[in-house]
Amino acid sequence: MADGNSHSEEPHDTKADTNQRGWVAKRWGWIVTGVVASLVIVGLAVGLGVGLSSRHSSSGASSSNASSDGSPKNDPTTGDSSSAASIWQPAVGVKWHIVLQAPINETEIDVPVYDIDLFDSTASIIAWAQGQGRKVICYFSAGSYEDWRPGSASFKPEDYGNGLEGWEGELQKKDATALTRTTLTGYENDSGLDLTTDTAVDSVTFLADATHARNMSFGLKNGAKILSQVLDLIQWNVVEECVQYDECGDYAPVIDAGKPVFVIEYPTTEERPSYCKPSDTVFDLGNIVGSIFKTLLLGYNSFTTTDGVELAYQSHGDQAKKPLILLHGFTGSSDVWGRNISALRENFWVIVPDLRGHGRSGRRPDGKDATVSRLGKDLKELVDWLGLNDKDHTDQDVARPSCIAGSLGCAITWSFTEQFGQNVFDKLIWVDQAPLQNYTQDGTWGPEHGNRSLNSSESLTNMLDTLSTNPDDVYKGTVDGCLAYIWDPIWGRQQFDSEAAYLKAQEDDTSFFLNIAKQGDPTWFGKLMSDHTTLDWRGSIKKNFSAASDSSTDILVVASERSGCFPAAGPMWIVDAILEDKNKTNNAWDPYVHGVVVDFGGHWCYWEDAGKFNDLVLKFLARQPTNQ
Repeated sequence: MADGNSHSEEPHDTKADTNQRGWVAKRWGWIVTGVVASLVIVGLAVGLGVGLSSRHSSSGASSSNASSDGSPKNDPTTGDSSSAASIWQPAVGVKWHIVLQAPINETEIDVPVYDIDLFDSTASIIAWAQGQGRKVICYFSAGSYEDWRPGSASFKPEDYGNGLEGWEGELQKKDATALTRTTLTGYENDSGLDLTTDTAVDSVTFLADATHARNMSFGLKNGAKILSQVLDLIQWNVVEECVQYDECGDYAPVIDAGKPVFVIEYPTTEERPSYCKPSDTVFDLGNIVGSIFKTLLLGYNSFTTTDGVELAYQSHGDQAKKPLILLHGFTGSSDVWGRNISALRENFWVIVPDLRGHGRSGRRPDGKDATVSRLGKDLKELVDWLGLNDKDHTDQDVARPSCIAGSLGCAITWSFTEQFGQNVFDKLIWVDQAPLQNYTQDGTWGPEHGNRSLNSSESLTNMLDTLSTNPDDVYKGTVDGCLAYIWDPIWGRQQFDSEAAYLKAQEDDTSFFLNIAKQGDPTWFGKLMSDHTTLDWRGSIKKNFSAASDSSTDILVVASERSGCFPAAGPMWIVDAILEDKNKTNNAWDPYVHGVVVDFGGHWCYWEDAGKFNDLVLKFLARQPTNQ
């Protein structure tokens, strides 16, 4: 959920200049209640220049990527009507600012995303914003006729619907998709037109296709009732007044899909809502509203560790349900679980932290915290912060948490148990991680078990050198090794309908994971991997989880026969080690451990085929505890 700072607009004043709105909100004043009769917002894509931007501005300049009629030029080599550049997908949590009041270069708020009026902004304004490294979203009303807009004369009388109350000179029109909260939706109110939700979906689909063909990203404004049908078409959602109307939960699927929700509230000076203090300004209000959405949508939260580092985590689902923690791996973030959260939250309170030094979480500047041990302590502090540490079961109202850990996340749970004891977790699911990365000189651990590429001091040195000179090469190599369809391209191509689809998936996934990795510091990552690769967890796993131990935790080990990181025998060693003494003890705490070797993906199988992975882990998590 993104914090939103907003300037609002009043209904159009026909006595004012036809190129300007009537504005009442001042930059540091209260946001005054208003409405924006629009559903659709278009954002300029990554890499697009002023030409394409100005084609959609009031200047009327043409784009070098478009023909004279405004349609995109065909690529002379592929025949593709879209640009080769990737469509911009903003990250969940990105800060934004909506300015429909004044040229944005007259503001002083430093945020990466601006939302401006399409027709009231010039090409030079957009160029200025892009020159500052900002992305620009251009607002326009796709659901109504506005008589002061360019091109309004093109509409015929039979296209007009009923007028919009409070908006002189504005009418609903045939292709209306939906209107804002104040005016309801086009298919619910007295529009004078035969509008349905199918009409709305058709219109959004048309606009999204036209936008994407021009290599621009596309966003929806409000539209909760059609969200499930158009979620795949949008890159973000702008939402008005969901706090006031208690509707924020309706937009949780957008967050779950890894797309941001930009929020606007309209408190008045006469009736300040309970979440505003008298001294709050517009800018402060954005942070306050953002905090509210973290609670209502159970989006991003944070806490401060005992060594003073702020750690971020996502929280999804009903907190009365059994807690389930998801731990990502090296260079990842909580966003890598975006394809799994929706299915898991149906039955669990899902908690997804950004590991220290990753994603939105902080780290110590001296780098001394880049250790698996410290990450294990962070997990302990998260569990304590959320009140989940009831290992003695004295409080029957507190359910023992379970945890799904991928890659480095597995080592964090092993470190946690070594430091803080057994039986905190009800169930643990370890995904494609062997207990030792490096090969051993005594021959007990080699190519049949250890990491396929990062398995020696020499390979670590090479990685550290590359991290210091060209970290993107390391990040790209990680993606190539962790996604089976890239690591094994012959098999991978068979999973797609066409070569174009295969290459598009590779481009999209690589961009997604690289952008996440770039949120971290390569030097810090190098220190963490230096620690991780030296650790041998074989003895610790036997001591803490075998039948001879006091463990009451059920365990599922997931390995992949298509992993580019480990041969399946590496993770599966854990199952054999835990069961080794199963028949040699009368211990009442006889643990359940199960191993599965999958073929539907690689090291990140939970991303490659989320449906199969979700089914697998949900069946295990639904199993009645062995030891209770």
